[in-house]
Amino acid sequence: MISSTLQELMDLEKTGSYVFHGSGNAVEFFEPRQAHTVIDGKKTPDGTPAVFASPFVDYAIFMALINKETFPQGYYSGCSFKNGALHFRATQETLKKFNESITGYVYLFNKDDFKKRNDSEWVSHEKIKPIKMIPVSKKDFLPPISVMDDDMA
Repeated sequence: MISSTLQELMDLEKTGSYVFHGSGNAVEFFEPRQAHTVIDGKKTPDGTPAVFASPFVDYAIFMALINKETFPQGYYSGCSFKNGALHFRATQETLKKFNESITGYVYLFNKDDFKKRNDSEWVSHEKIKPIKMIPVSKKDFLPPISVMDDDMA
């Protein structure tokens, strides 16, 4: 059964007018930050500092629930967009700790305030205030999460 929160987010996603950002923190304004990706085991800057958002609500919910705020002891997860679909992954250790008490926030932004970076990510290089903050929990995330090897983390 789909929660009322997830239904609201899915309805907003269907309009195509919004992008979504997930965070473990309650935030009033977002400022551009440096994103990083791991290449050959090294944390490497990924593009210029930006506020990142996605047209896919599942991506934002995943980021809202599995992050450094909700997993302060460390977490390893990722999301990729291949063949027109999102694919979520996390280490077995992260998945063991991913329980019903995990909560976060999905932020709603006007898509016109962002520029498309790729099919699953949009960016804003300006300080920006979200339209709305929506609390989410594990029950709002339905896609499967595959297990990634600890040495890939």
